[in-house]
Amino acid sequence: MRFENRICHIILSFSMLLFCFCGGPKTEQEMFEAAQGKYGEEKFTEAIGLYEKVIESFPDGQRCADATFMIGFIYKNHLSDNTKAAEYYNLVVQNFPEDTLAMSAKFELEFLELSPGQLDSILQKRIEMQEKKKKNEGTDKQ
Repeated sequence: MRFENRICHIILSFSMLLFCFCGGPKTEQEMFEAAQGKYGEEKFTEAIGLYEKVIESFPDGQRCADATFMIGFIYKNHLSDNTKAAEYYNLVVQNFPEDTLAMSAKFELEFLELSPGQLDSILQKRIEMQEKKKKNEGTDKQ
C-alpha cells in the first residue's frame, strides 16, 4: 500500500472512531430523548436498549428512575412480558422510593396481571366508592 493510501486509511479510520464515540447522544437528557424518540417510533426493543444506556451511564442521574419505569412500561404494555415488567417496576420502587414514579410502579405491580378492561372496571369502582364516601361524610356533618 502506498504511503498516501495508508495516510488516507488512517484518517478515515480515525474519523469513523470519532463519529462512533462522539457522534451519538452525550448527555443524560440527550440519551433519554433518543430513547423517547425510539419509543415514539414504536421501536420498543431499541428504546429499551437506549433506556438501559441511560441507566448504565447515569446511575445517579435525574432520568434514571424515568428510564427504569419506561422499560417496565414497555415490557408490560407493548411486549406483553409481565415478568420483565415486574422486574423493572420493582427496581423503581427499591432504588427510587422517594420518586413520584415509585407510587406509579407500585400501582402497576398491584394490577400487573389485569387486562386494561379489568383495570378500568376496578378503577371505576374505586372512584365510585370514593365519591360515595365523600357524599356520606358530607351528610354526617349536617
